[in-house]
Amino acid sequence: MDTGNGAHTGQVILGRLSHHDDCQITLPSVYDFHPELNGMVDSNTPSCSMEEALASQELPINRAIANVAMQLIWGLLRNGGLNWQGAYLDITKGSQIPINIA
Repeated sequence: MDTGNGAHTGQVILGRLSHHDDCQITLPSVYDFHPELNGMVDSNTPSCSMEEALASQELPINRAIANVAMQLIWGLLRNGGLNWQGAYLDITKGSQIPINIA
């Protein structure tokens, strides 16, 4: 599961990294949706203050991403399967667009 976000947008994508074996599951990964992310280096520069953190990122974005991830995991555990594999979020527009399993 990939969870990533920017200042007010983000994505959660549940997928399978390797498709080169005999497994029947072919769930696209984040790299299938966004090949430009392959090899990207995360910038884990810590913020020195809450003010700096809030200046670069909307406060509820991390919680919104975590809630979608939790919905996916809960649905998988409770129901034994899913009909969606993630979502794109934009908290300034109030939108959540599901990524349906084809």
